[in-house]
Amino acid sequence: MRRPFFDQDELSSNPLAFVAMLGLIFWSGVVVLICASRIATVFFSAEDFVISTPYQVCEQPLNNRCETHYSIVRADGKVGDFVPFGYQFKHGLLVEGTHIAKSAASFSYVIDGTFEPWPYLGTHVLALLGGLCGVLTWLFLIRMGILPLWFRAKNE
Repeated sequence: MRRPFFDQDELSSNPLAFVAMLGLIFWSGVVVLICASRIATVFFSAEDFVISTPYQVCEQPLNNRCETHYSIVRADGKVGDFVPFGYQFKHGLLVEGTHIAKSAASFSYVIDGTFEPWPYLGTHVLALLGGLCGVLTWLFLIRMGILPLWFRAKNE
């Protein structure tokens, strides 16, 4: 007879296994959602503008949370506001007079005539794969009976 992969008596009395699995699915799901949304945002966005002036916008009344906004002039001549998400560009790239263009369905920017790939694509893909592995591991552990076993032992 085949020996079970998990000892049912040990698992049913161990709340640490249950909490660890809930943490695994929660954080894996968060990582998958954040990374997938960032990758999709960069991939599908299309931009063409010149940075005119940066300025700080601070939270009132304490002024302790500030973020940099950029006044931009779009290709059609309209003036707008641009707020990059925290790590969209390398540090020091967004200075006055910089021309940034990006077509939709790509991960590359044209910054002052030079092609620059999105510097954080590899990191996001690795984190996305790690999150997917966490979700798949959680599903495998459910299939092996850990979570149903824990609930069954607590209800009996």
